[in-house]
Amino acid sequence: MCRHDDSEPSSRPFHFAAHWSLDSFIMNEGRSVPSLSELMTWLQNRVSALVERKPAEVPSDENFHALGLDSVGYLNLAISIEEEWDVPITAMEIFLHSNVELLAEFLISAWPQMKNRTRQLPKGAAECTLVNEGADLPPLFWLNGYEFLELFAPHIPAERPVYYLHHQGTDGQPARHRTIDAMTEYYLEMILHVEPDGPYCIGGYSIGGTLAYEIANRLTAMGKNVELLMLL
Repeated sequence: MCRHDDSEPSSRPFHFAAHWSLDSFIMNEGRSVPSLSELMTWLQNRVSALVERKPAEVPSDENFHALGLDSVGYLNLAISIEEEWDVPITAMEIFLHSNVELLAEFLISAWPQMKNRTRQLPKGAAECTLVNEGADLPPLFWLNGYEFLELFAPHIPAERPVYYLHHQGTDGQPARHRTIDAMTEYYLEMILHVEPDGPYCIGGYSIGGTLAYEIANRLTAMGKNVELLMLL
């Protein structure tokens, strides 16, 4: 379930598996460019479902965050757009065009480039990667935000095992778990497979922080010791 990092050591207290070989994945042609009104109507309906409102309660110029769309919602909207229109888009791109009108205009203007967007995915990515082989301290499991884990590297003892838990979809397949509850169970099972007894150190960035918090609660409810919880 987890793999070891085979990259060369660096000057950090431990080294990271950051240099995967990459494969390119080209999206298929899929559907043609919709009209602006068609796309806005579709986005309005999809966003209204995500925030549990009626479509009429989702003005085209109102910010998604103000409507109640959280980080999970941004991710689910990105997944929905790709599934419906065969257009790969990131949650960050949605965040930067954060209302129905802006997002629809962005999608149409960038449609040709996005349809042919090359996905750079880790070749044979495992569900998690062991990035430090320390053995004397409880392991640290980190969810989302690999760049933040790299920033912490100088401050993490070399004796602590560190695992990076990958996003779903790094294998090129659609995400199977789309709710906080389902994702929590998915990563909890992974953590227990790696370290069944504890104690545990868990951290994460953005939605990864939410998942880390939920995982810590479930481990505690199971009578296991969560030594450290880091949320960004």
